[in-house]
Amino acid sequence: MNRESSLDPTQRPQILDYLDFRKFLLDLYQYLKTKNKQFNIAFIASEVGLRSLGHITWIFQGKRNISKKHLEGFVNTFGLDGAEANYFRHLVGFNQSTVASQKKKHFEKMLELQGKSQKVIQPEQYDYFQNWFVPALREAIDIWPIKEDGFRQLGARFRPALSQAQVRKGIRILEQLQLVEKDQAGFYRQKNSVISTGEDWRSVVIYNFQKEAAKLGETAIDTWKPEERDISTLTFSISEQGWEKMKGKISQFRKELIELITHDSQSDRVGHLNLQLFPVTEKKVDVLKKRRSRDAG
Repeated sequence: MNRESSLDPTQRPQILDYLDFRKFLLDLYQYLKTKNKQFNIAFIASEVGLRSLGHITWIFQGKRNISKKHLEGFVNTFGLDGAEANYFRHLVGFNQSTVASQKKKHFEKMLELQGKSQKVIQPEQYDYFQNWFVPALREAIDIWPIKEDGFRQLGARFRPALSQAQVRKGIRILEQLQLVEKDQAGFYRQKNSVISTGEDWRSVVIYNFQKEAAKLGETAIDTWKPEERDISTLTFSISEQGWEKMKGKISQFRKELIELITHDSQSDRVGHLNLQLFPVTEKKVDVLKKRRSRDAG
């Protein structure tokens, strides 16, 4: 097996320490081998109900997934029960799902099962991207430093307006992430900290944040006058090569905007920019492949 365990094999791994079920299984496998010499790949394959010994190794290596048919076999063979077994089921779903909404559902269940232990998932980081107004509050505080008695006034500056409870929630999250702090006079100020989601669950928080941002863009059409916003749509047909060039130009444009924002020291408002490029049809080659597949069938 190419994947190597990073855990002391004499210590039973705790599943709440993991965001990768394959690494957990490999670490648990190494541990169980120290307790029972008969606990080997052949034994696992037999208990799970897989004919191929290589299939177990491929699962460890990330070359195969655990099917729904064999999921409970892994739960039972590795001696998982209760909350541990439930976390494992959602961990497998989180790692293997290719649909963002399903990935999100499994992740939130894992977050719930983590409870107060918070070993590898930090709820405040998740909440930072779950609510569009939290990053916006951090930027607003840089323009309008406030004390606790100014939450309602600050919330009224937003479109749509934020309630006092939303501002309080956002400030709490920002404080816990050490992105804002109180100065000696009691005003909240920005801190030069960096928010990082971590590679293992980046896709989930980005999915949440982009959905929130898209909803906010829809609201902006009714909230702001045309001269106060810039929203446009372009429908077109294009080649694969042209599509990739467009993505590159958007990436470069985004970098130029970040440079502009970084060097602008006279901020007087908080803005939000959505850059959205997405297909509305399948590619011609995919349609032809499906047609040939149907004809062959």
